[in-house]
Amino acid sequence: MKKLAVIFPGLGYTKDRPLLYYSGRLAIQLGYEIIRVDFGELPDPKGFGDPEKRKVLITLAMDRCRAALGEVDFSSYDKIVFISKSLGTVAAAALAAETDANINQLYFTPLAETFHFAKKGVGTVFFGTADPWADYKKSLHSVESLELTCHLYENANHSLETDSVSVNLQILTKVMRIAEEILS
Repeated sequence: MKKLAVIFPGLGYTKDRPLLYYSGRLAIQLGYEIIRVDFGELPDPKGFGDPEKRKVLITLAMDRCRAALGEVDFSSYDKIVFISKSLGTVAAAALAAETDANINQLYFTPLAETFHFAKKGVGTVFFGTADPWADYKKSLHSVESLELTCHLYENANHSLETDSVSVNLQILTKVMRIAEEILS
């Protein structure tokens, strides 16, 4: 079986950070070919909180991901999983919506814009209840109407982390067990 995992980073959350690093390692362990997309240099990333600057960043990220994956023949794979974080969740959802390929999704702390593109019944969402960038309460309606599986982590921030290292390791372990089930 030919399998592909595509990893989409967040704005400051790179492929080397825990959620993306370990889910990528799991995918490799389970026989997936890995593609790690990169947004490259983005203008004014600190302006992410401004709605107009945010739109520009999202558009650039989506365009750069399209370019990076433009030559990939998704139809040649038996199983495809997009693993994404924050800004990358918007690009992952948009690109999956543009193809006929059957693509599963792991959405780590998705932004509200992700749900404009997400396919119904396709994906697992991970939120922290103390996330200032991904308001899970506002997104829960979208998650429910799209019939996505959702996992909430108390007091976890946008990196699914808390003030406690031991709690962070517990969260990471739980998340990776779910990721492994999905990838298997």
